[in-house]
Amino acid sequence: MGEIHRDLNEYFGPDGRAADDDLPTAPTFGSFLVDVGMLNRYQLFQALQVQDQSPGTRLGDCIAALGFMHQIELETLHQRYAGGGPGDGPHPGAPRTSGPRAVTIER
Repeated sequence: MGEIHRDLNEYFGPDGRAADDDLPTAPTFGSFLVDVGMLNRYQLFQALQVQDQSPGTRLGDCIAALGFMHQIELETLHQRYAGGGPGDGPHPGAPRTSGPRAVTIER
């Protein structure tokens, strides 16, 4: 467990915020999912690791492939994140993306 904790701290500081000052200040889709309680930090970390192994793959596709959420939930939340829901404005930095992509997870 100590190794996982160390790896998590490479992505996040002790307060749960991104540890790297070079990261964008706009909230990412992953941090949005943690903020609204749909993922915990460890699940986000796992999805980011999968995404890192599959360049060009959307984070939501990695989350769905890991079984943390269904694709339809992710699409609905991404619309909210990007400002597609009623009364919601887009979050700064919310990218416009193409459709889902298959993700293979090696265990």
